[in-house]
Amino acid sequence: MFIVIGLGNPGREYEKTRHNAGYMTADALASSLGAAFTRRGFRSVYAEARIGAERVVIVKPETYMNASGFAVSEVMNWFKVDHDRLIVIYDDIDLPVGALRIRANGSPGTHNGMRSIDEQLGYGDFPRVRVGIGRPEHGLVDHVLGVPNEEDAAKLREAVKTAAEAVQLIVRGHMEEAQTKFNYKPPKKEKTGRPARSDSALCYRPSSDASLFASAKEVFFRNPDLGPAHAALASLPYSVADVYEAEKRLRRFAPLIARLFPETAANKGYIESPLSEAEALKRALLSRTETGGADCGRVFLKLDSELPIAGSVKARGGVYEVLKHTEDLAIANGLLPGSYEAIADHRELFSKYTVQVGSTGNLGLSIGITASAIGYRTVVHMSADAKQWKKDMLRSHGVTVVEYESDYSEAVRQGRAQSDLDPMSYFIDDENSLDLFMGYAAAASRLAAQLMDAEVIVDAEHPLCVYLPCGVGGAPAGIMFGLKLIFGDNVHCYFVEPVNSPCMLAAFAAGECVPVSRFSLSGRTDADGLAVGTASRLAFRAAKRLMDGEFTVADERLAPLVRLVYNTEKVFIEPSAAVSCAALMGNIDSGAPKNACHVLWCTGGGLVPDEERQKYIGR
Repeated sequence: MFIVIGLGNPGREYEKTRHNAGYMTADALASSLGAAFTRRGFRSVYAEARIGAERVVIVKPETYMNASGFAVSEVMNWFKVDHDRLIVIYDDIDLPVGALRIRANGSPGTHNGMRSIDEQLGYGDFPRVRVGIGRPEHGLVDHVLGVPNEEDAAKLREAVKTAAEAVQLIVRGHMEEAQTKFNYKPPKKEKTGRPARSDSALCYRPSSDASLFASAKEVFFRNPDLGPAHAALASLPYSVADVYEAEKRLRRFAPLIARLFPETAANKGYIESPLSEAEALKRALLSRTETGGADCGRVFLKLDSELPIAGSVKARGGVYEVLKHTEDLAIANGLLPGSYEAIADHRELFSKYTVQVGSTGNLGLSIGITASAIGYRTVVHMSADAKQWKKDMLRSHGVTVVEYESDYSEAVRQGRAQSDLDPMSYFIDDENSLDLFMGYAAAASRLAAQLMDAEVIVDAEHPLCVYLPCGVGGAPAGIMFGLKLIFGDNVHCYFVEPVNSPCMLAAFAAGECVPVSRFSLSGRTDADGLAVGTASRLAFRAAKRLMDGEFTVADERLAPLVRLVYNTEKVFIEPSAAVSCAALMGNIDSGAPKNACHVLWCTGGGLVPDEERQKYIGR
């Protein structure tokens, strides 16, 4: 006896959608066998037929896709068939429209219906038939729940008939024949002769010709002016003493932070994120490199996506500068020396002052939420690239949000000009602020302690490679500065930028901070936290001799990488944080040491609302 499950959503409005390819195949199979879906049970409709000597129960769960596992588990518990006699048919965006992929077992991948089945059954060693519906050009949800055009619909109809034939072969005991006859065979690449992967959006091999960046091509740029670290550090107008002072200030304010933000109380008011080893993600990324799985050393996620208050790396610099400004005002108004925690009792005093910032999103969240909690009137000037949910979240905290149709640089310019007109206003300047820079730099000593706890050795024979998503450049440059102070030439720092907005790479190309529009690049990207047209001069000064290299990444890679991180490590990161995964693959293919330790800095994601997350990880 066999159980054949076709996945889909019940209801006439879903009948012809791509997500119902499993339902369509179940219908085609039943029709070819002269059966009909006249029975109800197990939260499903089902039909019974025979294929040769085998009894076959064909099932269409009615629980809706995301809860398919509940219906399937009831069917399996009732009929008690062996695992290899369960066949599941479902749609797959990673296959071209009309293509089939038949497997004797496998993982659920990004498919919510399959994830539900795996969770409820507790196993995945059963045959599955995947029907290709193609990759979305825009939103994932709109694609899978949309009706294909006539050309794609015709391909899908043929695929459904073929899938039904494949199921009959599997039931008759001819799995290998079904795979040989029907499995999609990707075209070969002319240059390497290797087959193109169905997950090609994840395969990343940037060009070493950095001049191609002006054509929005993915490139790997090696910094010709790199170090040595001690000489580069000595040439900068700030030092380890500035980082040490920033760390002391954060410790002084810890009691206040713990009071204002209870989520930090367990860590005694210190704003810090976990360092998590990512073995499953490492294997997945390695399998998509030219090395094909050769070991590269240990891989960790630095989960600034989970930082309290702002859910991003911006909590480090943004919160720190608000605190430093607060300390200055508290001293001027006679509140200090005294209890830092008691600052929370003086909201009326701080309400006389205004804090303003220009932001693409995450810096605005960190500053807006913190400043508002202390009592400041807070204004965040945001570019058109900022996500709507970030604007809504700021407004929910009582922050005034001013929106600009132009880019980030214009938001900063306007915000700075408006703040200058008000003597009671303080503008936090992401492009030029040394305080922000030092707030980021303080992360280095924390990471060093976490690496020690993980028994990671960092020396000349065991280098540390750190991948840092780059917007205006303050956060990656500050973190890099702190890391170079600690590890010197044994740490290699790589910035990562989107192909249409690589402002730091543009600065390297021009020798000064210039807008990416000078190279006819749009500055627009789905990685909203990185949508910056011109790099920070402060950050570029540090990067010129400290940054080891840079990778640029195309937007179409972002959503697949977000899904990959989530599916392998159960961590949600923003698209602007996912670029570091591509950089690791590019560095491995470019000859990264096999005995290195790699840290992917996950710069944001913790505050992203569920409905936004589902656009990337939901099926």
